[in-house]
Amino acid sequence: MKNVMKKITACLLMAVMVLSVLGNGAEASAASLTAKQYLSKMQSATKKLKSYEITQTSTTSYSAMGQTMTTKQTTKQTIFQNPVKVKSVSISKVGNQSSKSVIYMKEESDGKIYMYSSTDGSEYEKTDVTDIYAAGSELNVQQYSSAKIVKKSVKVNNINTVQIAAKVTGDDMAKMMEALGLDEETTEALNLDFTKFKPIKATIYVDKKTYRPVKTVLDAKDFYNSMMESMGSGSYLTYTTGKITTGKITTTYKNYNKAANFSLPESCR
Repeated sequence: MKNVMKKITACLLMAVMVLSVLGNGAEASAASLTAKQYLSKMQSATKKLKSYEITQTSTTSYSAMGQTMTTKQTTKQTIFQNPVKVKSVSISKVGNQSSKSVIYMKEESDGKIYMYSSTDGSEYEKTDVTDIYAAGSELNVQQYSSAKIVKKSVKVNNINTVQIAAKVTGDDMAKMMEALGLDEETTEALNLDFTKFKPIKATIYVDKKTYRPVKTVLDAKDFYNSMMESMGSGSYLTYTTGKITTGKITTTYKNYNKAANFSLPESCR
């Protein structure tokens, strides 16, 4: 079960990175761009970057039996794309309790990409994510359904952006997880049928000048609830009748091609 959870963790991490626009896309040159064309240009612009930094804030509230528990997680990532080198530091808070996790990803000279994860910052667990990362890099804007322009011009972080609304359906997520290598045996072990999950709602703000991403907001409340219902109906986990009342992931971007360099700890080498 430990190896299963490690694989799921790696796949979910890559899925979030993909939905935060790590991927490829076809160039578009229309004078009046559609939402899909903006997303394609955004992914092309992102792929060309040498480095950038993101801050991701996740808020999840779970209510059951008259009580509400809120988990807030702030993740700061530094991403270098060629060769791959990623540093991800997350701080999670539940009530008065807090925890820290650190993840590094690095492409070695032989082309292999390894993920090093730690909860104490001293001992790291090593996982080969070469195939998962390669699959994630091949995913594109087709992962978004029903993309449409909401506002043609809106200021975000003092940048003139276009606001796009889209969805990631259960079928979209199932295809993504399959592409990332999450096989049927693994999903069956946890009773995960992504095709039955409700969609993740995405709001994406794209710089109208550079086509780089400025901000993305994922509303995954309905997705989380349908996932809990699916897992709760199996033999692995049993949930109460509680519900997720908030499930939001907000990502902002900065320091394009100017990300702060870093070295991996000795224990990761």
